Amino acid sequence: MSEVKQSSSEAIIEYPGLYQLQELILNLDKALKEKHPAMPSLLQTIHRNLSQDPELVHLLKPEDRAVVFAALQVKTNTRIVSDTVASASSGKNKTLRNLGLEDL
Repeated sequence: MSEVKQSSSEAIIEYPGLYQLQELILNLDKALKEKHPAMPSLLQTIHRNLSQDPELVHLLKPEDRAVVFAALQVKTNTRIVSDTVASASSGKNKTLRNLGLEDL
């Protein structure tokens, strides 16, 4: 069962496995910044921990989730893009379906 302690700035949540997961995410952040080859294995370990205890996801800070998401984007070589593009010539947003050669 989790236990909540109140500090002056934010609540501290004690939950089995949370501290270990946060340590893994700190290591993942370091590996991501250094482009370390251990990053995929750290992602795999984090995934395994989250699969075993899905409640941990809800206890993570948004910054921790952002690190995992960024590492997944690097590993899978993907980017999230918007479906609208601002045209420099007209200043209006156009959907990707309505883009023409003059917009490039």
